[in-house]
Amino acid sequence: MRDSKVVYRYLLLAAALAILMSFRSAHAQTTQTFGRIVPGAVPSAGLSAQMKRASRFTAPGPGTVRELCAYVDGKGGVSDYQRMRLALYRDNGGVPGTKVFESPENSVLGGDAARWICQPVPLHPIPAGNYWIAIHTGENAGVIRDYSDGTAANWYGNADPFDDGTSPTFGAGNAGTGTLSVYAEYFPDDQVRNAGRTTLGTIPSGGMKADMKRGSSFWMDEMKGDLLAEEGKYAEAMPHLTKAIEASKAAGAPEAWRDGAKKKLAEWQAKAKG
Repeated sequence: MRDSKVVYRYLLLAAALAILMSFRSAHAQTTQTFGRIVPGAVPSAGLSAQMKRASRFTAPGPGTVRELCAYVDGKGGVSDYQRMRLALYRDNGGVPGTKVFESPENSVLGGDAARWICQPVPLHPIPAGNYWIAIHTGENAGVIRDYSDGTAANWYGNADPFDDGTSPTFGAGNAGTGTLSVYAEYFPDDQVRNAGRTTLGTIPSGGMKADMKRGSSFWMDEMKGDLLAEEGKYAEAMPHLTKAIEASKAAGAPEAWRDGAKKKLAEWQAKAKG
């Protein structure tokens, strides 16, 4: 009797796993990058402590940054560790200006092989434009090496104490040649999905009570449409996407998203007709 119960449990577990594995994402978001995704050929000397250095790149369209990456190693000659973080700065007339955000810190050990170190950041929307991606290093000097090459004047650096984070504005510094091996990974605006209200209400509440939570519910019609379309039910899917397109205008969704949704709707209409 006990054996039969054990077998029954395993059968239930196997069935549950099979169901979970059959689920697919309703919308697979595709990321893009701006920056340098092929490492430079020339390693630097061991990097100084309490200093940041950056190169400029262009974000071709608006999007939401998810992580910053740098190609570095730990072969600067010092057998210790060195802390580093990455930061994104706006361009200010050809030099780094105000900080957009910084990443959490990481450590590189002496002797570490060259590799991409990617540091996730809180999702942060940015407009199209020029940005500087910076490598900020702390103690101990001489462990980390970055990689760059080229003759373009695309390097800018200055001293910056590490423990209090990257400075809010980059500050005056020294220019140099070469382009750092750094990049940002982001979701283009037409890949970003929101559930909820993106416009502000007009009625303020009273002072909020302590020890209480409050919420509202929302439904993503596009997601429901995608689920139906994946099952080949295009005729049933189209009203959901049409409703999402209409709602997006009031919600202030990017025009690029509506254009993509309308293209998808046309494709569903063609498939529904056979």
